[in-house]
Amino acid sequence: AREILGCRRTGPMRKLFLEAKALEFIHTVLEHLVSPAEARASSVRLTERDKRQLQQVRERLEASFMEGARIEDLAREFGLNRNKLCTGFRNLFGVSIFDFASGLRMNEARRLLRESSLSVSEVALSVGYSSTGAFSSAFHRFFGHSPSEARILP
Repeated sequence: AREILGCRRTGPMRKLFLEAKALEFIHTVLEHLVSPAEARASSVRLTERDKRQLQQVRERLEASFMEGARIEDLAREFGLNRNKLCTGFRNLFGVSIFDFASGLRMNEARRLLRESSLSVSEVALSVGYSSTGAFSSAFHRFFGHSPSEARILP
């Protein structure tokens, strides 16, 4: 706020500077508003048993990520409530269950693109996408390039 109030720049650079600082200020305020929610989310206590169960959930996802397990089914299978499963997984592994499973699918898709002669549509279907367009968008978001480029990139 001091930098905004004390700005001595003039002309178009002043406007650009003030807009950038205003966005930075808004970001800082929002970050402080979100922090209490994040603090509550990370306050889930994990026992050693919970950690073992969550590790088994991770191993189950790695072994059968194409099956698309539902959160409720995983919670029941591993004896955890939904909140402890989701929040505990994120706290322990730094990623949501959905993002973890999506990453596994995307890495399998990249492997198939590089190591097989399957078309992009066939790869999309094999990793659980019914639409090539949705697959291509998700792949690009995840890797930063298109599926067809995955065949030629190292």
